[in-house]
Amino acid sequence: MTPLYFERQLLLANRALWIVFAILVPTMTVATLDSGEAAGALLTTLAIVGFVAAMRMNTTVTMDAVQLRYRPFFWRNVPLADIESATAVEFRPIRDWGGWGLRGLGRRKAWTTHGNRGVKLVLRDGRELTVGSQRPEALAAVLGTLIT
Repeated sequence: MTPLYFERQLLLANRALWIVFAILVPTMTVATLDSGEAAGALLTTLAIVGFVAAMRMNTTVTMDAVQLRYRPFFWRNVPLADIESATAVEFRPIRDWGGWGLRGLGRRKAWTTHGNRGVKLVLRDGRELTVGSQRPEALAAVLGTLIT
């Protein structure tokens, strides 16, 4: 099925993570030079950096559902019939959710990678799901034409 909307967000688009890794790799290497484990520490650190670099969130809208994939582990399909409204919003990730990623408890959840913009989906059962997006107006517009 051809998607009506698609957006891919990379986790490492967040500059703060690159700064952490730029400090972490040399620090881990230097810290283990004396023990002779520098090669192991460097390989471990590079494997972690590579794994995090491969993480991404895909948001796809089809005629039936909003498909969320937080690769490589998590996915969720939200049927369009379950969505009451979709609104472009700005949020404060640290204050509202405790940061980026898969966040929230109870009836309020968020799937974000970086930034402070997204689309808040209010479901018919009263739950809320905020989906991070770098193009929230476009995502909300597509959803607005599909939900009944």
